[in-house]
Amino acid sequence: MPLRAEKAASMSYKKSVLAGDIDSKVRNCLACRRRFKSAWAGERICPKCKGSRSWRSGSAFKYGAAKRS
Repeated sequence: MPLRAEKAASMSYKKSVLAGDIDSKVRNCLACRRRFKSAWAGERICPKCKGSRSWRSGSAFKYGAAKRS
């Protein structure tokens, strides 16, 4: 029986960690390094870069090659 309690506690922890990843957050764009507000944890390219011709065409875009300040 104690094993079930440990598993339940582990699962609730995982759910809370995953739920926290959904929140919007200010992040640095991986393409241009500008700060932008992402809607979810996986959004790492800003809307300006996503709207660029090179992003939409899928051409070789040098991510992270922008000047770092």
